[in-house]
Amino acid sequence: MNALKKMPLMEVCNWLMRMAYINILWMVFTLLGVVFAGFSPATAAAFSVCRRWIRSDEEFPVFRVFWQEYKQNFAGSQAYGWISIVLMGVLYLDFLYFTSKSSILFFVLSVIAIVLSIMLAMAVVYIFPVYTHYRLNFLQYWKYALSIAMVHPLQTIFTVVGVITIGAVLIKLPSLLPFFGVSAMTVWLTWRTQKIVIKIDEIKEAVS
Repeated sequence: MNALKKMPLMEVCNWLMRMAYINILWMVFTLLGVVFAGFSPATAAAFSVCRRWIRSDEEFPVFRVFWQEYKQNFAGSQAYGWISIVLMGVLYLDFLYFTSKSSILFFVLSVIAIVLSIMLAMAVVYIFPVYTHYRLNFLQYWKYALSIAMVHPLQTIFTVVGVITIGAVLIKLPSLLPFFGVSAMTVWLTWRTQKIVIKIDEIKEAVS
């Protein structure tokens, strides 16, 4: 992440303003899609903008890029956002149901539900960064996101710890939510994922 290597005061302020701006755009465009339909494309657009910030120091029209990405990903991103939420909800309900029973069968099923939940959570961490970086089909996005998580477990753990830390700070300081609630997570996940996918791309180029 070139912009965060030196971390002078002006650069920190610049990133804080960027994150606040992208967070406001995310909220506006989520509401523009009446929340349910706007959540996923707004999230994909936020990741796309953050990816451009992280990969290049060149200035670009943020609003225009956000709007273009929002329109372009309006239909395609819906599946990744809402399927993730639905699957996590189903697995959670299954876990609650299985653990309420005392038989060996339900114990095994509850363990399976936990394992599947962990695997899904690992894939969800990378799904939007992968979605904005590559052009794949539906199943390939999930496969690639899960592969990154499984091949780089330590980096994934560090990434998840960062997400939990950011979440804890935002819960402790809810006044920050309108400005950094989504953008802080987006910048963190994009930065972490870009470090991995750049290495993967370099390996692919070297092999080819």
